[in-house]
Amino acid sequence: MAIVGEHYAIDKISIWEYSYNKSFVDCTHQWCKKGINNDMTLRQHTPAAILEELSAMGTDGITYSSDTSLIKTNTASMNPYAEGIRKLMQCDINTNGKRIGFISFYSMDKDVTWNAQTLTAFKQIFRLFGEAIKTKQANREMTRSRRLISYRIRWSLSTRIPTTSCISTNVRGNISQNLL
Repeated sequence: MAIVGEHYAIDKISIWEYSYNKSFVDCTHQWCKKGINNDMTLRQHTPAAILEELSAMGTDGITYSSDTSLIKTNTASMNPYAEGIRKLMQCDINTNGKRIGFISFYSMDKDVTWNAQTLTAFKQIFRLFGEAIKTKQANREMTRSRRLISYRIRWSLSTRIPTTSCISTNVRGNISQNLL
């Protein structure tokens, strides 16, 4: 994130992932240029409607504003200009046709210019970051599934293997571990 931010004069990059009931998003990753405050801990449980409304202003899941003072949202708690953001670009993160989050690039400098070539590069970078987030979520889900399967096997074995003097608890434990 730092390499992208420094190369393209981006002041802050935030990655948002849906959390509780898809009603909220959490800022799961953030990079800030030196001198810009990292506010990631303050951005947890942000109403998803804020980023969804920005997304609806864009085309094909990408929203670009070269002047955030012109953004008028229905969400009272969202005012990029009041937060010092002068330019922004936001992209949906989608997997299997389902939105799972957002990536946002912010500039606090009104004089920064993101030309057409830079905006095209941003689209490619959004895809790359999006793929990384999808992979992270898939790995997290795989880990959850493995833990659940392991728990169910251990529980099943512990209820079916009799505890006698010839089969100790350690043997039962080893049997369930070997099956995994």
